[in-house]
Amino acid sequence: MTLQVRTAISSMKGYVPGFQPDPSENYLKLNSNENPYPPSPRVREVLKKTAYEDLRIYPDPVSLDLRQRLGALYGFSPDQIICGNGSDEILNIIARTFAGPGEVIGFHEPTFPLYRVLAAINGNEIVSSTVREPYDKPSPPPENAKVFFLAKSHLIAYPLSCNAIRTRYRTPH
Repeated sequence: MTLQVRTAISSMKGYVPGFQPDPSENYLKLNSNENPYPPSPRVREVLKKTAYEDLRIYPDPVSLDLRQRLGALYGFSPDQIICGNGSDEILNIIARTFAGPGEVIGFHEPTFPLYRVLAAINGNEIVSSTVREPYDKPSPPPENAKVFFLAKSHLIAYPLSCNAIRTRYRTPH
């Protein structure tokens, strides 16, 4: 039996990483979510006190304790909170959960390149708009967008309040 790769996947171009400076050169590299500084002394102390045996098992896969604590802190039910292995996983969960193949995922550009990749993998239609200076009037999300990723760098200039965004995309009860 021959496995057939989905067209949405086989038509994608491979990932091309951004500029990677020579490690011997003195750069302060801020891309790729890297931190130029070592962990704080407080983190080092916690790591020193962590029992090696505790590191051999996976943590709770549904992060129940963390979701309960976050819910209590911010006034949400733990069932309204998702946890994941980094932002890429959370964005992937959002794209797959709320936008089916052929449905629209949108975002402003320039933005995080993963939004486009997730939409392509999921077989979504991509609707993007370029935000230009003076950044005070970016276009609103398209009405037909099942998911609209709003990058943090654009939040300052975005005319909709967080409440308007929450209201529009609230899950019906």
